[in-house]
Amino acid sequence: MDKAIGWFARERDTGEAQAPAETMSATVSELEFLKPQILTITLDNGQVWRQLYASRYNLRTGDAVKITRTMGRVQYRLEAERFNGYIQVERLR
Repeated sequence: MDKAIGWFARERDTGEAQAPAETMSATVSELEFLKPQILTITLDNGQVWRQLYASRYNLRTGDAVKITRTMGRVQYRLEAERFNGYIQVERLR
């Protein structure tokens, strides 16, 4: 029985260690339009994000951005430092 409890604790600890941080900062390295007003955003750390809802967001290559978790594990808020506003994004990779 102790062995099963130990296995559960190790799995749980491993899962929590791999959970994404609440807030992350990075720089935009590439932008691509998936559809009109839907961006695919590649960051300097290699992560790729996609805008969830069509809206104009004047993001540019080289912009410093902050990504914050909003609802659950899927949706995040991306904000550029040079202007107000945000877009909802999801991580592709």
